[in-house]
Amino acid sequence: MLITASNAALYSSFFNMTRDTSSLYGGVYQVSGKYSHVNGTTYYSLYDGNRWLGYLASWATVPYMDYYDWTKPSQSKPYPDVNMYPNLSIEVDIAKQRVYIKNGSTNLYTMYASTGIDNSTPRGHFAIQTERGYSFYNANEGMGARYWTSFLDHGVYLFHSVPTDANGNYIVSQAKMLGKQPGSHGCVRLTIPDAQWINAHIKVGTPVYIY
Repeated sequence: MLITASNAALYSSFFNMTRDTSSLYGGVYQVSGKYSHVNGTTYYSLYDGNRWLGYLASWATVPYMDYYDWTKPSQSKPYPDVNMYPNLSIEVDIAKQRVYIKNGSTNLYTMYASTGIDNSTPRGHFAIQTERGYSFYNANEGMGARYWTSFLDHGVYLFHSVPTDANGNYIVSQAKMLGKQPGSHGCVRLTIPDAQWINAHIKVGTPVYIY
């Protein structure tokens, strides 16, 4: 199972919490046993190899696949309403290959990402720019994408979907890198719906922090 919550409780028994999942967040662990508590919550018995970690609520996990579904939103919950959050920003964690939509220090939504190979995604503080569009194709790279939104150099560094070929078909081998490893030439790749949402809703001037 993939751990998708950083603040869920790990229990040594159904009465004693040992720690939270902050150090396990984003990792993949084995499940041996499933238990239903009287409170209605399902718990998994979680292992790291042969080492037992504890009992964890099932809501803090998702089934692990060799790749993430790049045709769907990264999370099952709705995207945030940007008009409700005056301190909205976008953070890109290159090490974790994740994008975080935040309001101040509060994370509102987490997206799978694939950043630039050879550290080609610039690190620093930027902002969403005016340039955005439905699709593009770069003949030199042999790839394009959909739902692109610029954050640096006015159309050079973008948030966009997983890549497309010359015929507009998504390149599956590249899409499977999403959330796993860098694959772009510097842009930040996202699932198709995530890229579409940023393109349609994130306002010009929204801060972008890449680290």
